[in-house]
Amino acid sequence: MTEIKKGYCAGCPYDYGKPDTEMAFNLGCLPSIATINSHVADGAWPCHSEPSKVCCGFAACNPAKVNRALRPMQGVH
Repeated sequence: MTEIKKGYCAGCPYDYGKPDTEMAFNLGCLPSIATINSHVADGAWPCHSEPSKVCCGFAACNPAKVNRALRPMQGVH
């Protein structure tokens, strides 16, 4: 079983409305949730601050994908 990160990291794309997240979105530094979902169609999204763990926001939105292989995105992790 893949371990899930406990708590959002600063600027997590799933942590809507937080200043760090909104700033990163506005600067174009974060992928959208739709982009993440298409990128990891057969896997799981790793946490930015702990890339060996599944992002807690991704896990909450995609519980069936938690135990799949982690699929980092070039330039993001």
